[in-house]
Amino acid sequence: MEWNELNMEEGIKKKKEQEEEKGEEKSVEDLENELKKLQQKINASTGIAKRKLAKKIENNSKISEHKSVNLSTNMISLSETEIKKEDERGTQIKKLWEIYKWADNHEKFPWMYFIPDKKSSGDNWKENFEAWKNDWVKFTIDWARVYIFHILDMYEIVKEKPYIFLNEREKAINIIFKNLVDMKRGKNKLAQWIGKDKNKIRIYWRSLDEWANLLYEWAINGGGDIFTLIDLKKAGEEIPGFDTLPDEDIREIINILVRQKKARWIDKQLIRVKILVKGL
Repeated sequence: MEWNELNMEEGIKKKKEQEEEKGEEKSVEDLENELKKLQQKINASTGIAKRKLAKKIENNSKISEHKSVNLSTNMISLSETEIKKEDERGTQIKKLWEIYKWADNHEKFPWMYFIPDKKSSGDNWKENFEAWKNDWVKFTIDWARVYIFHILDMYEIVKEKPYIFLNEREKAINIIFKNLVDMKRGKNKLAQWIGKDKNKIRIYWRSLDEWANLLYEWAINGGGDIFTLIDLKKAGEEIPGFDTLPDEDIREIINILVRQKKARWIDKQLIRVKILVKGL
């Protein structure tokens, strides 16, 4: 608006100078009338601009309010989903500690944190050792399942409750790991060593066959039919833990489905697969 006013004033000034040069002198009254007309034009122009600006601000406010409402709704929805997942996980964790009371209270069950030996257990040390070992193996499988760990590292697990309370921690965890590797559920292994140092295991709290069945059900019930590795990771939204499976396990899961004629490879190296519906 200041720019318009300056332009108009400059115009009047020029016009006045031109008129003075031509010898056309105007009376004070004529000049005052011209000034009034000029002020009216400026006011009118300012009023239009103000109305346009007000309208623009109002429209922007409505758009902003609409976006805020949508964003707020999405945040509430996301929050409710996250709360539901956390509640379910919280229930599983609570149940874990209820089942294994000794794991939740090392002070009340101190004998569970010492490896039974001949000196402390006498004639029954073998039975005590087997019972101790089996309880820790069962707990470790359920603990890994509830907290969704596929790989257990001896030097990391020693920092976690209840393993941190074990006497001779590394020796005790090595015994637990070794027994997990030696055990089977049916024809399937419960665990296997990773690397030559034998301080890390891949634990199978769910077999690859079970993962394959869950993936297939998820896919045919709306998950889709052609998947890349990134697409397959989305299954983790409905199949907890699938998104954190090692890539080599996902390849083997697909191989299982291929052997069952429920899938075919499009690109095995990059992990791209087509899920097949039976009979089609």
